[in-house]
Amino acid sequence: MILAFNHAYYAERSNTHALEFLAPGAEGVNTQRGERYPLTGEFIQSGISKVAANTRYCVRIEPDSIDRWQVEITEQVGSETTAVTRQLITTTTVDGRTLIATIVAP
Repeated sequence: MILAFNHAYYAERSNTHALEFLAPGAEGVNTQRGERYPLTGEFIQSGISKVAANTRYCVRIEPDSIDRWQVEITEQVGSETTAVTRQLITTTTVDGRTLIATIVAP
C-alpha cells in the first residue's frame, strides 16, 4: 500500500486515490517543526501540486519494526535528481486492509 499510495501521488496525481490507502485519522508529522497535521485530501493535493507533472520517482522501502517502514523517495525531473525524501511510515489494519496511519518526516 505504500507503493500504491506513491503511485496515486506521483503517477496519477490523484488525492482521491491516494486517500484510499490512508487509515481514518491518518496524520503527517514533521519532527523538525514539531508539527502534526491530518492527511486530508486538500493537504495531499497541495503536495501533489508542488511536484512537476513529469517527475519520475523511485520508492525504496525497508522494514523498521512491526507495522513501521523506512521509506526513501527519490524524485527526478529530466536527468536531475530534484529531491530525496526520507519518511518513517506506520501502518495499521482496518477491516482486513493494511493502511497508512502516520507519515513522519524526520
